[in-house]
Amino acid sequence: MRKNPFLAALTFSFTAIVAVTLPSNAIAQKSKKIATRDQARSCLKQEAEIATLKLKGDSNKQTNLSLVKDAEARSKALDELQAKVDRADKQQVDDFNAKTREHNAFVATVNQQAAAMKADTENYESIRAKFNADCTNLIITGGDRKAIANEKK
Repeated sequence: MRKNPFLAALTFSFTAIVAVTLPSNAIAQKSKKIATRDQARSCLKQEAEIATLKLKGDSNKQTNLSLVKDAEARSKALDELQAKVDRADKQQVDDFNAKTREHNAFVATVNQQAAAMKADTENYESIRAKFNADCTNLIITGGDRKAIANEKK
């Protein structure tokens, strides 16, 4: 029976990956330390804050997408209206200009909301980076979690 060289290479590759991956996972687990109660409290507080900020960010993103779609629809309607405006009719020109100012004010509001969303996102990223630096190499025991939860009551 002839051996399949591809299957042999695949088997060897899989074995090599497992041999290389398993020790690195074990080393990663050994590099983690048990958190002190104060560290655990801080990490759990940061974790809750991150979750709250993520929900706020997701909501802001949906709101922003909706506002941008609305602004685009208004802009398109304004373009269509502009094509119909009789430039010799002062009233039509004034009405169009008023609608344009209203649209520009709406776009300014959308831009302000986007700037606020950017600031919220930067705050979220900053808190998340602090959490990653402070907490990813710590193990919080079940007992500490329970004790900290009881402190909140």
